[in-house]
Amino acid sequence: MPALCHGTRTAWNALGRVDYGRKSSEQGNIQFRRSLYFVESLRAGQVITARAVRSVRPGFGLAPKHLDRIIGCKVKRDVEKNMPVRPEDLDLTLD
Repeated sequence: MPALCHGTRTAWNALGRVDYGRKSSEQGNIQFRRSLYFVESLRAGQVITARAVRSVRPGFGLAPKHLDRIIGCKVKRDVEKNMPVRPEDLDLTLD
């Protein structure tokens, strides 16, 4: 194999792979991250407003990056104040 090809392949392999997932060392720290919680009680079918949801700790609810997507959605079942926002409570499909 010519030196240029070998050098190019070595450089390409040195870049590695991008992984945005959580590493095993981060798994225990998930609970210390922020997540979305209901700060108002809502009945099934009610629309989620910006006043009804807040980003707080601990991290047992949805990630704050989903806030804009859930505002305006309806809840599938009754939710109480101080409950984490979970995908199964929403009338929405999250990626």
